[in-house]
Order: sequence, then structure tokens, then C-alpha cells
Amino acid sequence: MIPIGAPAGWEASVFDHYQAMVTALCTKLRHAESTTKRGEWVGGSTYSYEIWPAHPFHDEVVGFLQTTRDRAAELRARVDAHNLQHPSGESAVRRVVAYVGQTVIEADEAQEYEQ
Repeated sequence: MIPIGAPAGWEASVFDHYQAMVTALCTKLRHAESTTKRGEWVGGSTYSYEIWPAHPFHDEVVGFLQTTRDRAAELRARVDAHNLQHPSGESAVRRVVAYVGQTVIEADEAQEYEQ
């Protein structure tokens, strides 16, 4: 785990994120499911929002990544605490990997990404 603001180690975080995304895509393809089902355990979603500085949802949209990180960290802390108190006796422990990314493309940069 790389602490926020650490001057080094971000390269490992980028690789972890890439590996998680590729693993999810390959798992989805391997199962050859052509439709998305509510409640599925493997997959991804992409959402784009068009906002401006005075937009009423501006802060909520640009804060999505931090809000998601906060929720994930809190959930991970609860899971870790439970696992310390109650180690699994099962041999089939599942590892769930979730990845989240966010990009903000300013108006003057948009043309670069549309090509």
C-alpha cells in the first residue's frame, strides 16, 4: 500500500491498477458472457459526466474518486479487523479485487483525447 502523497512507489500502484483491470477484462471474456446482469461479481462500468465549475454536481462528480477511495478504505479496515479476529478455516477464500480510476479532461484538452 502506497501512502497518499508518497514521493515514490506510484509506479507499483499504476501496475496494480492495470493488472486488476486486465484481469477483470480477461475473466469476463473467459466466461464469455455477452450480457451484463445486475449483481454480477466480475466486470466494470464506465461513466462520463459533462460538468462545468458552476454546475450543481461539480464537487460531487470531481470528488467521486476520493469518495470511492474513502468507502473502500473503510470497508477494507472492517474486513481486515474481522479477519484478524476470525481467521478463515476454509480452503476456498475468495480474493476480490476492485479498481477505480478517474480522469478530468479540461475543455482545452478535450480535442487531444477525441482523436
